[in-house]
Amino acid sequence: MHKEKNGNRLHPFPAASSATQQHPPQQLLPPPPVERPVRVRGEGERPHFYTARELAQILRVTENTIYRLARRGELPSFSIGRSIRFRTQDVEAFLERVRTIC
Repeated sequence: MHKEKNGNRLHPFPAASSATQQHPPQQLLPPPPVERPVRVRGEGERPHFYTARELAQILRVTENTIYRLARRGELPSFSIGRSIRFRTQDVEAFLERVRTIC
């Protein structure tokens, strides 16, 4: 520590002058979202996607069965990161292909 001539202790780091003090950066807000028209398919509906769990519950099979069908290519799917999704139209087409008439 430094001492002044009169014996008072000084702080080990002198205080910054107001000219050298830094102000925190200003937070810039992101621009407001631009509303764009949503493109829709067919009858004005957005395509709907199912997760493997949802589809397994609907079809009353296990999730492993859904994953197996997707892996074999029998049930078309989309990979989004580590997730897998199934489009409604693809599920309906799959069900028509595997339909058996008794």
